[in-house]
Amino acid sequence: MTVEATASCSNCRFWISNPAKLRETGGNCRRDPPRIKDGWLTGQWPRTDCDDWCGAWEIGPESHL
Repeated sequence: MTVEATASCSNCRFWISNPAKLRETGGNCRRDPPRIKDGWLTGQWPRTDCDDWCGAWEIGPESHL
């Protein structure tokens, strides 16, 4: 199995799952600082799904790839 075939947010070093909502498969990407959206007073981390991935993906410390 290649890294390209298994690269996803869930095994990226920058991704944090959302433990408060265990049924969700989403989480937050912590590669960049939070972004302020129009109408919001605080920044928000980008939300991603566990099987998304991007070009900034790096293997996480607990990945078994």
